[in-house]
Amino acid sequence: MAAGDLKLVTVICEAALERLIAPDLLADLGAPGYSICDVRGRGSRGLQDARWSLSSNVRIEIVCDAATARRVVDVLFERYSANYGMVGWIVDVEAARGFAR
Repeated sequence: MAAGDLKLVTVICEAALERLIAPDLLADLGAPGYSICDVRGRGSRGLQDARWSLSSNVRIEIVCDAATARRVVDVLFERYSANYGMVGWIVDVEAARGFAR
């Protein structure tokens, strides 16, 4: 892929969604891989400090092509945003090492 063709999808959502999203749904959507980590912070839904497991959040990150990025975001938000706290974005990235398609 040429520089500028790669996208970084970042979704921050309730930790309860992790088992619904990874690994099967992301694979079905064409994501070549992903990273997930626990996150804390403050946003429109208040402070999320992860001290109580039911209120913890995860950050899901995927580097992929533009079509896959759009598909992932569209499906995740269509399926889950009405019932779970979620925020997400897509940005252009350049991989620092080889990228497997």
